[in-house]
This record gives sequence, structure tokens and C-alpha cells, in this order.
Amino acid sequence: MIRSKLFWRGAILGLIIPLLSFTVYAIIILESDVYSTFIQLQVLGVHTHVISLCTLFNLAPFFLFLRMNRYEPSQGILFSTFIVVIAVYLINFLF
Repeated sequence: MIRSKLFWRGAILGLIIPLLSFTVYAIIILESDVYSTFIQLQVLGVHTHVISLCTLFNLAPFFLFLRMNRYEPSQGILFSTFIVVIAVYLINFLF
């Protein structure tokens, strides 16, 4: 399972989508740059909440791949979602 190229492509896609969604949120909606937006959210104490919400955008390709019976990329997206969840958990309790 983990040795498959499709799994790793799904995992990379699952990491890129939250980053892109946060970038779009910062640049288009808040009209600010990404770094200063993250710092402002960190000062407000809601940065982990926003990261978690950006991870929700992984649902679309996850279910799309499941619908097309492409299970390996969907497993990769699920894997990267768990990685983001663990990172949010660590950020929330360590910083």
C-alpha cells in the first residue's frame, strides 16, 4: 500500500490542498499575505482552528477518488489528513 506511487501522489495532494486553501483564504478573503495572516491568527489563538477547517477541503478529492474506485490515492489523502491532525494537535498543546 505505502509503496505505491498513487498512494504518495494522493498524500502529496492531501498536503497541498490545505496549503492552497489557506493561501486563498489569506490572499483573497483577508487581502493579506500568508505569513502575517498566520501570525495574526496565532495571536488570536485560532490558528489551529483555521488549519483544521482548511483540511476539510480534502473531502472533495477523497470522495472523488473513492467514487472512481481509485482507492490508493484516497488512502494517501486520508493519510495526509491524519498527518495534519497530528500536527494541529502538537501545535495546539506545545505552542
